[in-house]
Amino acid sequence: MVLSQSTETYSSIPIDGDSQHSGVDNQSNSLRDSELNSSDDINDYGDDDGFSEDEEELNCFSPSNYDGDSGEIRAFSPDPSKDMVSPLLQVISQDTVISFDSGTASDGEMLTRARNDYKSLPWYKRPSVLMISIAVFCLTCSDSFSTGAQLQLTLGAVCNYMNKDMENKLACDALEIQQANATLLKWVNLTTVLSVLMSGKLGKLSDIYGRKPVLIFVISCLLAAKLTQLIILLPQYFSPALMVLSGLISSAGGSIPMLISLGESYVVDVVEEKDRMQAIGKFMAYFSFGLGIGPFISAATGLQSMTLFRLSAFFIMIITILCITFLPESRPQKLKRRSRRLSLDQAEESKHLLVQRIGLKSVVDSFRTLKLLWVTRYDDSGKLDLRARSNVLLLVCISIVSSFVETGFAMPVILYATYQFHWGSTTTSTFLGAFMLLRTLVLLFFSPWFYGKLTRFLAKDLHNVDYIDVLFLVVSLVAELFVQLVCICARSTAQFSLSTVFFAFAAMLTPALHSTFAKFSPGASKNGEFFGSLAFISNIIGLVAPIIGLSIYSAVLKYNPSIIFYICVLFLAVDVALTLLIKI
Repeated sequence: MVLSQSTETYSSIPIDGDSQHSGVDNQSNSLRDSELNSSDDINDYGDDDGFSEDEEELNCFSPSNYDGDSGEIRAFSPDPSKDMVSPLLQVISQDTVISFDSGTASDGEMLTRARNDYKSLPWYKRPSVLMISIAVFCLTCSDSFSTGAQLQLTLGAVCNYMNKDMENKLACDALEIQQANATLLKWVNLTTVLSVLMSGKLGKLSDIYGRKPVLIFVISCLLAAKLTQLIILLPQYFSPALMVLSGLISSAGGSIPMLISLGESYVVDVVEEKDRMQAIGKFMAYFSFGLGIGPFISAATGLQSMTLFRLSAFFIMIITILCITFLPESRPQKLKRRSRRLSLDQAEESKHLLVQRIGLKSVVDSFRTLKLLWVTRYDDSGKLDLRARSNVLLLVCISIVSSFVETGFAMPVILYATYQFHWGSTTTSTFLGAFMLLRTLVLLFFSPWFYGKLTRFLAKDLHNVDYIDVLFLVVSLVAELFVQLVCICARSTAQFSLSTVFFAFAAMLTPALHSTFAKFSPGASKNGEFFGSLAFISNIIGLVAPIIGLSIYSAVLKYNPSIIFYICVLFLAVDVALTLLIKI
């Protein structure tokens, strides 16, 4: 009987999406347009009187209050001969018109309203791709500004530490010093285990409290580690244990993968679905450019290592203050409150579990975010969408393999060039800088042009993998394959450097992957946690892949060091095959 009554009610909703709003709605809209002057005002609008007014209600039983798309209403068009439950399950799973969360507007509805309201703000108060891109560019540039200086200071500190109780002093390039330095760096690298555990947690916290507070926390961890190292790297205070401690402080912020995850969550908050790939590409271009230009700037200054390191810490401190002061929050207040309620409900349900009692809930939560990649949504017939689930699993495998190749064999490639072509630090820095610059140019100019050409002939699907996504993935992976082939055939530095051109085109892979992943996010209330699960995987790969890559390189060095490129070709061929298995 209830279902019958609901059917009649849905029948009464007019198909025309331009129905007249009530006087109260018009008055509210007028008030909003005239009095909301910042993103904080918009986020807080209508949230003064507790739970019942936390969110604007989208009353599906009142035609006068409906302001959605008529196409969305047709999902509820009654047909007495058909089951009404399946269409309802489909709509709930796709997060369209109604999310039966206390009868309130859906996540997507709230996010769309917030985006529309942001358009009325001045550019410096409006959350945008440009704002987060500039913030991340400044941060990565300031951090990479001191990369070479940090390595030199660490080696010098280890050298002094080893020689302080020795009568016959060792040179800093002695084998014993080099081994001690490598061991220390290995232990510092192991602190990224903490990054793995923090990734999922920070992603979820960004849904609850907003992107800005969590981003500031990540930057603050990096700043605290820099300031700590400023003291530790002085000869009188140096200690290997303290260096590991500074690594733990930095890893508490989730490291680089978490920074990328937060940036992508911010981008997804402020752009429409159809623009995600290009927006994420633009963000990654600024990110890469910052990493590449930092070493060039530090080399051009000619300053001493400690001075460069101090300047880096100072710049990061300034960036932290500027982000606190000027960076707008992208996540609407109403979505933050909804995520908070969902989190409290989950905490209440799990408080009697064993992991909660023995204090392992935070660790388990880090792995629990991976459940979001096990897609559970329904197709047009109301059945579980197995195609979506299989496609996401294929995308996860593609991401893991490509990240393993990029992360695990990055250092062996440099070691190979140093061994084969006798590269010095200047040549290495020039190679890396050229790669980052070309990568930025491809993401800023070629990728949008290529995307525009494809959209003329191919349709864009906002909820499933389409041919445009697959073509971007294939082109990127084929470019990566050509990188390996060029490296195999290269007989000089000039020939080897040609690989940077193909490296640059391979940079389109990450934006294409992550924008495709975003189509399968369970809803706007979990976007941060969803991208946090991707950062979780990236941090795990970043922990184990370099060790495996260096071990493989060490094993093949006495036979033929170019074997590493053949191994990469094998992995990338698997990736191409997985891409072709994706169902469109």
